[in-house]
Order: sequence, then C-alpha cells, then structure tokens
Amino acid sequence: VISRIMAIPVVALAIFIAIVKPEPGMLLVLAFDVVFAGCLVPLTLGIYWKKANTPGALAAVVVGSILRLILFYQIPEHLAGLDTLIPPVVSLIVMVPVSLLTQEKFPPKHHVIDEIPDDADVLAGIA
Repeated sequence: VISRIMAIPVVALAIFIAIVKPEPGMLLVLAFDVVFAGCLVPLTLGIYWKKANTPGALAAVVVGSILRLILFYQIPEHLAGLDTLIPPVVSLIVMVPVSLLTQEKFPPKHHVIDEIPDDADVLAGIA
C-alpha cells in the first residue's frame, strides 16, 4: 500500500528533475547515486548487524536518498564527489540510533539466516 501511495510523488519528482536538468547521462548517474546513497548502509547492516531493523533501514533509505538529491543541486563544483560520499555516512548515522531506539517495538528479523543451507550441503547437492 505504501509503495503505491509513494509511486505518484516519486514519479512527479522524477519528471520535475528531468525537466529542470534535461541531461540523460547525468540523470542516469544521479539515479545510481540515489540508490547507492539510500541502500548501501541498510543492505550492509541488514546482513552484518544483528540489531538492524525495519524502521532503521527505512529511515536510512529516506534520509540518504533525499540528501543525495539535495546535494546534487546544492554542492559547489570544487567539492564535486563529496555529494556521493556524504549521504551514505549520514545514512549510517541515522540508521544505528533509529534501529537501537526501536528494538522493542520492531525486533530484528534474522530468522531467515537459519533457512540458508551450509555451503558444503549446497556443493554436495544435499540442500
């Protein structure tokens, strides 16, 4: 339901950005950067940190993606490149406390890891 509701403003924002800055190559780079900025930290912490949870990941995706879009237009030319590196760091700074503060209401869902067979079983064809 949330994804359907968010589709309209996201498409409207994409159309607006394409009209304001009609450079397809740069827009492609921006699209990859937004995904990188928003998803790197939640995906990495979701795999390696046992306390990562849904609200922390959602906050990190939203903050990282929006910050990347803002920096795309606001950062000075002499600081080019930092607009790609800053959002994942801020995303990390947001995800950790949000995950820790919401542990009781939204416990981490790491039971899926138990479903993954061992490498030896996969190679032997047992799993």
